[in-house]
Amino acid sequence: WSNLHDKIGSIFRGKTTNFTGKTTKEYVQGGIKQGCLVSVGIGVFAFIVFNDGSAQGGVSWGGAFGFFSSFIAVPAGALLGFIRAQVAEGNAVEYVIGDGEWVIVK
Repeated sequence: WSNLHDKIGSIFRGKTTNFTGKTTKEYVQGGIKQGCLVSVGIGVFAFIVFNDGSAQGGVSWGGAFGFFSSFIAVPAGALLGFIRAQVAEGNAVEYVIGDGEWVIVK
């Protein structure tokens, strides 16, 4: 078992996280905030791209992209916050592969 564990440890580098005293609700709310910031960023990017000088096109497209991207970004942020809470509480294990490009939560 030890030899197998060493081989797996060389492929997967486990990231240990201690419980920081934050509740699951706080992690989820943090994820929701991140999702909101992402959708605002998408809206600002769309405003810059579609701005035709009159600011009418930029405002309408920026608002539309920001609004509709929030339907995906906010729930995704809440889900990521929940996953982070589970890892911090020790209910899930997080494996980081390589330089953090791939993360597997089990």
